[in-house]
Amino acid sequence: MRGGEAVLLVGVTITAAGAAFGHGQALAIAAASMAGAALIVLLANLTFDFDASARAHSACGAPLWGLRERYRSLLSDLHDGALSTEAARIRRDKLIEELRAIYETSAAIALEDGHAQPAIAVEAAVASQPPARRTA
Repeated sequence: MRGGEAVLLVGVTITAAGAAFGHGQALAIAAASMAGAALIVLLANLTFDFDASARAHSACGAPLWGLRERYRSLLSDLHDGALSTEAARIRRDKLIEELRAIYETSAAIALEDGHAQPAIAVEAAVASQPPARRTA
């Protein structure tokens, strides 16, 4: 459907440009300029596929917020002394596994249409690494 729109806009641009140079009317020039700008915008949308990026961000936004809140709760419990260091590490590792799953899901959504999103691919690669074991 978008390809058909591009073909139509090319036709509009050519005919409006012909009208502009044939009669020299200001409205015909404005029509040609706007049609050309519309074509550029459409071609940019076709080239970069912003919809896939928006779907990926939408799919991982809410789960990331929930994960953030659980992580903040973990940090509060650890700071208050309600958790031992080892229990905090176990909960942290579970949160990192959840993060990895969220990033893998968002990367799969971004790749559905065959367009990789570089930022999501990098995040997925980082999240796929095992958590670092720290000793206090």
